[in-house]
Amino acid sequence: HDWLLRQRWFRGKARELVALELADHAYLAAGNGSRLLLATVRVRYTEGDPEEYLLPLSFRPPPGEEADAVPLLTFLGETGEIRLYEALLDKHTSTMLLEAVEQERAVQSSYGSYQGLRTNVLEEISGSRNPVRRVESEQSNTSIIFGDQLILKVFRKLEKGLNPDLEVTRFLTEQTDFSSLPRLAGWIEHESDDGSRSAVAGLFEYVVNKGEAWSYTLRALNRYFAAASRSAADPTTTSGREATRRMAGDYLASARRLGGVTGELHAALASADSSHPDFVAEPIGTDEVSQWVQDFQKNAAVSLREVGQRLEAIPGLFPAAILNDIAAVVRDAPSILARMGDLQILQDAGARRIRFHGDYHLGQLIRRAEARPGGGDEWVILDFEGEPARPLAVRREKHSPLRDVAGMMRSFNYSVRMALAEQEVESDLVRSSLEAWAEAWEREVRSLFLQGYREAVAGTNLIPEEEEILMQVLSVFELEKAIYELGYEMNNRPDWIWVPVQGIRGIMEKRA
Repeated sequence: HDWLLRQRWFRGKARELVALELADHAYLAAGNGSRLLLATVRVRYTEGDPEEYLLPLSFRPPPGEEADAVPLLTFLGETGEIRLYEALLDKHTSTMLLEAVEQERAVQSSYGSYQGLRTNVLEEISGSRNPVRRVESEQSNTSIIFGDQLILKVFRKLEKGLNPDLEVTRFLTEQTDFSSLPRLAGWIEHESDDGSRSAVAGLFEYVVNKGEAWSYTLRALNRYFAAASRSAADPTTTSGREATRRMAGDYLASARRLGGVTGELHAALASADSSHPDFVAEPIGTDEVSQWVQDFQKNAAVSLREVGQRLEAIPGLFPAAILNDIAAVVRDAPSILARMGDLQILQDAGARRIRFHGDYHLGQLIRRAEARPGGGDEWVILDFEGEPARPLAVRREKHSPLRDVAGMMRSFNYSVRMALAEQEVESDLVRSSLEAWAEAWEREVRSLFLQGYREAVAGTNLIPEEEEILMQVLSVFELEKAIYELGYEMNNRPDWIWVPVQGIRGIMEKRA
């Protein structure tokens, strides 16, 4: 119970647990004597529906850690005391999951079965599966890398239905020419006795890379601010704009390419024919837009009300310098909800809705280690499962691809705000000057991203053709995303709530 609460992938931390039950289990055995217990644990709470989590367990501690390893479970069996350990810390038991996919193994469980399945991509990946190493930075899943060839993503929270990460990646891998993603090599699924299926793990090709777009952006911003602090130019003038471009350097080409690869993704997702009905692009009509507006307004009202309540109940929760801004956003709730109604303009814009990424930001792209054939960075898009907190059925819905674009716009804003906050400045005057340079950088980067994006989706009828309508719709999606961020920061990082607060105020002050 305590161990579960400490895991980053466990989503029930804010709820009160009342019981843990073994919902299902199966054993995998290997020729070297290793045994793996795949346990599905059902977590019951005082309120709301129970959740199910996958716990791969080993009967021995990880090699080399025998002295320090603490068992997760200890109980008496027929042969004496049995100790169970976290299996994904052990390369031997981790490899058993890989082999289940490679060999398409089927294993009976107490109330169903586990099945490994492979795709043709696996035939193409012939390199060594060693060394085996675990990715430490995971949030909602656990990932294991096999020899810089393959990466196995274990889905800890089990949800019945098609997993969008596998579904979208498989469609893009098998039905399109889109190559800026790790291709799907296989997966493991659990089928219950009632016929329902849940994804247990996905196996993808591993892309050797130079890191995420997020860290790359922060490094570029640090260089930019270092140069800007020495500049005598005014960023709001023509010469200041030229200085902004010069100081931003290669990042501007990267921003344009990021827009391009995003547009290529959306064009590929929109290319499905009637043989793939879950992916066919559909017109955005009155019913869809009305539902979106209603959902956005409902979620925004809840978030703003909760922030207002926290503001009164816990005076020291938020940084003092931002209290007035938070209060202003809470007071502005009626205007914010009304602004979301601007989305109605989308129903007559001739745009279409498609499957989309759903959790798009700079942390979801990596740079390939090799440059593109024509030069420049090759960006690869990761993690198509959508926002983990949303129900699986919602994550599989079609929407305007501009929601992904808005996610990236908000990510650019986050990056520049966080980089600016890290700068050591000598005076308020220098801070004010860097603020202006920050806004100039964001304007240029947004503009170039959108240029690259619009070129890539030209002729697809995915987004409004008219500039004014496009920007108005995009600003509503950005506002919706910033409200989502507001709730997230309130519950997880109150010290950072100023980023979405300033974002919301900026969007409201700048009507498209």
